[in-house]
Amino acid sequence: MKTPETTKPKSNLTYADKTDPRKILFENVNRKQITAVITAQDNGILAGMKAVKGRAQAFGLIIHKVAKNGAHVKNGDIIAQVTGSPEQIAQAEENLIGLAAKPSGIATAAHKAVQLAEKKFVIACGAWKKMPPQIKDSVREALTVGGVKLRITNQPFIYLDKNYVRILGGIVTALVAAQKASNRTKVIQLKGETKPIAQEAEEAALNGASIIMIDTGNADDVDLVSKTLHQLGLRNKTKIAFSGNIKLDHIPHLRQKDIDILDIGREIIDAPLLDMKLDVIKVEDSRPENPTPIELNLLEKTELYIENIILQNANLTQLARVAARALQLEPDAVIVTDVRDNTVTLDILRKTVTAEQIFGKQNQLLQQLAQLPGVTITSQTTIHSEGILGYIALDESTAKQVIKRTRQITQQVQAKIAKRAIVYPTGSEVKYGIIQDTNTPMIIERLKQAGYQPTSGSVLNDDRNEIANNLYEAIQDGYGLIIITGGVGAEDKDQTIEAIQKITPHASTPYIIKYKKGTRRHHKDGVKIAVAKLGPATIIALPGPNDEAQAGLETALNGIEKGSDILALAAEIARSLKRVLKQKIHGN
Repeated sequence: MKTPETTKPKSNLTYADKTDPRKILFENVNRKQITAVITAQDNGILAGMKAVKGRAQAFGLIIHKVAKNGAHVKNGDIIAQVTGSPEQIAQAEENLIGLAAKPSGIATAAHKAVQLAEKKFVIACGAWKKMPPQIKDSVREALTVGGVKLRITNQPFIYLDKNYVRILGGIVTALVAAQKASNRTKVIQLKGETKPIAQEAEEAALNGASIIMIDTGNADDVDLVSKTLHQLGLRNKTKIAFSGNIKLDHIPHLRQKDIDILDIGREIIDAPLLDMKLDVIKVEDSRPENPTPIELNLLEKTELYIENIILQNANLTQLARVAARALQLEPDAVIVTDVRDNTVTLDILRKTVTAEQIFGKQNQLLQQLAQLPGVTITSQTTIHSEGILGYIALDESTAKQVIKRTRQITQQVQAKIAKRAIVYPTGSEVKYGIIQDTNTPMIIERLKQAGYQPTSGSVLNDDRNEIANNLYEAIQDGYGLIIITGGVGAEDKDQTIEAIQKITPHASTPYIIKYKKGTRRHHKDGVKIAVAKLGPATIIALPGPNDEAQAGLETALNGIEKGSDILALAAEIARSLKRVLKQKIHGN
């Protein structure tokens, strides 16, 4: 019986890998999970953040947050948060900051120039064209983020710089030559080389120049050119651009001049970088050796086709059981449904499988089938499927990489979901404006400070079905944190706890104060809070009074940050609220 030939995988380690000091330093800790943040060390405008996100993904980091291009940041603001191995975090420190710091410096200077111009003239920067090809795109992006124009005009144009003028024999002959491109705006650079700047401007304007670039850096030349154009009656047809070693602190003075376009080069391009730093904020225990399997839905494509397999008096029941064992499935999870033309069709009797069971398992499955009496596997034997099961044909090294990347993507999605929050107030008195909802704005603001992306949900009636339905919808909409305030009391109208228990019987609902049932308005024996986990979502129910909601929220956020399970988290919240109630009642 023949079996598929296998080759020993080649090592991917280079000499540099084997001598990398990080591998030596982190040898005993490289299975730890490190979370780090990049923070701004000055005020400014962010640019290069798309590159930061792309490089972080390439390193395999879990991305919790990456600020967007154009974001205004202050000293100390977090602009990115990632999690990875020690080696990945070390790579991040060496690479990610460099992708953003310089572009952000350029964007900050460009934005400042635009602000100083006060819309008196357009700020342009053509100096990006002088940059090396490796950084040209990032410089262009930074200028655009800062609000600076990359071109002197948005129209198609011909730019007659000083060298074109010299080559073509002067201003007039250069403009005459440019008239052949009649559909293009004519821009000419003047430096007062051939005659006084005012006379050069006169020649240029009379011969069809639409934009005159005064590239002398002398603001008095603007006055001379402006006066000439007005005298010719051509000022409304000819724009004035000005450049030449312009500094940002020149702009307030230049606002008094007759300028349409101010071209600033080195002052923006050579702006200092926006300083940033990376800090490790959390070192977690070692990652498990056996991470959670990646579950995949087969979407009803459950058949595997083994082609070019030779059978002679083979036991098909035994064949199916061996296939199940090779794929780590239950013995009855695989059946043979068809045998014809040297093709065996297997049916997987499951709606879902894990990537680890299927990806790259072709050789392993064929090798085990080859041990069966009456089964011959040749070098031509292959396995294929129409759906997810088709990944069985991946080679083992590729399968490992696909599983690793899939897990990283899953973790990134989970991290994003975990930071999406929705806040629901409850009660008819809030819904109909009898009392003001002071909780939701407070919670929304605090969640933003904690790095969440919060949304305000609608005000819910004290109705357990309505509350339960909205909680279900929030989970389906991908919210990882659901906070609901009010409706946790001992009156018969309070239905929040019951609504949460309706959707999950495993909610933790400790008391924060107990009453004797039936006394006064107490239809229940106490006030509770609730913490529940349903899918990726954490649900937290807090009391309605603002001080209690605030205290409970702070404890909840601390517990989530520590990774407390729902029992511990609920107990921590209950203890903090008991302290608040004790102080209210007893004043100490």
